[in-house]
Amino acid sequence: MDDDAIIAEPAETEPPPPPPRRIAYRHRLPTRLWHWVNALTVIVMLMSGLMIFNAHPHLYWGQYGANFDHSWLSFRGRPIPGWATIPSTYNLAAARRWHLAFAWLLGHPAVSSVIAGAAKPGQVTANAQAAGWALSRDEVAEVTEVVRTAA
Repeated sequence: MDDDAIIAEPAETEPPPPPPRRIAYRHRLPTRLWHWVNALTVIVMLMSGLMIFNAHPHLYWGQYGANFDHSWLSFRGRPIPGWATIPSTYNLAAARRWHLAFAWLLGHPAVSSVIAGAAKPGQVTANAQAAGWALSRDEVAEVTEVVRTAA
């Protein structure tokens, strides 16, 4: 027989293994930065709040807060060690400045929301345009009704 007349059958091979499954999907860089800024802000606010608590170690619950209400939880001295507070030395004024600055950072919409997800110039423009958007009275009433019935 002729070598050309022999039809070569394909060799049986195993299919290639599937690609490994991704366990975690990474967000884009702006989203990751936004999350880290929020995490850092919350940590700094917690640590400065602990220093403020060291200055007045009493917790109040009532109609007037600290205005002559009896505290429901009180500590003597400084209950939180210095390594867990910002600043690490006893300084109420500095702790309040840290707390105020990072509360502003956490609560300011231009800082906390516009950063997220802006990967393309068009997204930045869309985010900036959304800052001027507001609900109508009818929409607010509808949302209020939905929240009221869900509760």
